[in-house]
Amino acid sequence: MKKFLIRRADLDLFKLIHDKYTTPIIVRINGHDSDHFIITVDKVGGQTDNSIDEFIFCLVKEIPSITPF
Repeated sequence: MKKFLIRRADLDLFKLIHDKYTTPIIVRINGHDSDHFIITVDKVGGQTDNSIDEFIFCLVKEIPSITPF
């Protein structure tokens, strides 16, 4: 499980990336403060960490403001 802080302004972009990603992963979005959300990314069942690492790589490439939490 990995957690990231994302700006509210980038949440729609995050959702677009998540919708395009085909490997099943678990994503939780929780409010943090008025300007940020905490994104929790976790693997499903017997998946390896590589499946979420690939998704995280896409996020970091497309959303420069995302930071580990």
